[in-house]
Amino acid sequence: MISIIIPVLNAENYIRDCITSIVDQDFPKDQYEIIIIDNGSKDNTYNVIMDIIHNGNVDNRIIITREPKKGAYMARNTGIKISKGDIIAFTDADCITDKNWLKELYKGFNPNNVGCVVGLINPYNGNTIVEIYSKNKEVLSQKQTLVSKFLPYGQTANVAYRKDVFDKIGLFDFEMMTGGDADIAWRMQIYTDYKLVYESKAIVEHRHRTSFKGFFKQQFRYGFGRILLYKKYHDRMVKVNIDNTSNNVKHNHVDIMKIMMKLMLTLNLFYIRSFKRLFGLCDRYQLYEPLLYFIYMSGFALGEIYGWIKLRTIFNTDKIE
Repeated sequence: MISIIIPVLNAENYIRDCITSIVDQDFPKDQYEIIIIDNGSKDNTYNVIMDIIHNGNVDNRIIITREPKKGAYMARNTGIKISKGDIIAFTDADCITDKNWLKELYKGFNPNNVGCVVGLINPYNGNTIVEIYSKNKEVLSQKQTLVSKFLPYGQTANVAYRKDVFDKIGLFDFEMMTGGDADIAWRMQIYTDYKLVYESKAIVEHRHRTSFKGFFKQQFRYGFGRILLYKKYHDRMVKVNIDNTSNNVKHNHVDIMKIMMKLMLTLNLFYIRSFKRLFGLCDRYQLYEPLLYFIYMSGFALGEIYGWIKLRTIFNTDKIE
């Protein structure tokens, strides 16, 4: 049995596509369940899901519950607690799974010492300039997380764990508003003998942010998450010689200055391309690309700075990549 866990929040516009893709998996229908946890949606998400359950002929495979406490990791923990599966697969409400997704994830759990299978996350073909930029920048790509200098990890948009992993190390750290994907994978590798593997044929398509505001908030959260992870695993990173804390304050001051210089140059490039645009010398995407880079860099940097202030510490965080 495989339990698929999907936290949802205000997903009325895309949850139907997500559920439909999972219901139509090329996998024995009696060997997987779909657990959806509504994390406080204010839109029509719950009614859309109930309509699918009542009219979609899904053989009672969909379980929907509510988690009033905010946080995707809290919602995932709620799903794990009521799951029946020996394997727990995770995806997000804004994802569409390939027809062979479950089959390929399942294959990855051979041999028995594999505790986590990480699948491929492809970008959904959006049309906005933010979506196109995110695709080109490979935002939310497992390629980056699997080569982390500390330990590899997979993002919960497409990852699966043995239920036994959670029995051994506990559930997601719900106090981490971000970074819990890495935390759970790292704890598995530190405290158990289970291995993590990558299965490129287990594919989901992920919808990127469509607005400048949404993109900025995403990058801010990633920056803050980086600090949370470094705070939690700093001592272990020192022990494996991937950190040098002797000059952290100076390093970060220099790092911030480099970022500020890049951001200034980026804004100048935007103004130059604005002038070119008047004469038809660049397209709309080329015009806004420098501005998107500005949002990408500044959002992440401000998230890190917020983390430094909130946690009252400064770290040489480039070592966590």
